[in-house]
Amino acid sequence: MNHASLRCVIIRWAVTCLAALALSGCKSPVPLHPPLYARFYLEASPGEPGVPVRGGSITVGARPVLTEYDIANAGVGQTELGQCLQFYLTSVAARDLHRLSQKMRGRRLVLALNDALIGAQYLDRDLPDGTIMMFVEIPDAQLPSLVARIRQTSANLAVGRPK
Repeated sequence: MNHASLRCVIIRWAVTCLAALALSGCKSPVPLHPPLYARFYLEASPGEPGVPVRGGSITVGARPVLTEYDIANAGVGQTELGQCLQFYLTSVAARDLHRLSQKMRGRRLVLALNDALIGAQYLDRDLPDGTIMMFVEIPDAQLPSLVARIRQTSANLAVGRPK
């Protein structure tokens, strides 16, 4: 092999490596799981306009009272009745929930994940600390993976949110 052909091989190799390196950065990472949007709706009172929630027979207000942007963290809670989803809200959302729990006592707070109803609880007391514990129609064994997806969705949304 002469000097010119060796130089040509080295140049081709370098161009190939640079092209591979440049193209490898173009791929967007594919999320392991699709986003899971947790939204809380307030049950509509009789005669009040609302929309039926897919998967249930409760009519709720057209707009959620809390959204995935209001969730600071989530976890699996343990009570004497069993496991439940536990949501920790941002400070602003916690104040909103406290006011709502005082004003709308007797109505239900309805949890929908990706617009499918999975749980509801009566607002029967003040909720001053920004924590919601919600029993859901999902097997306990699936709750940890559900919580992981909710956390990941809220964390991804929080990246672009001002502090």
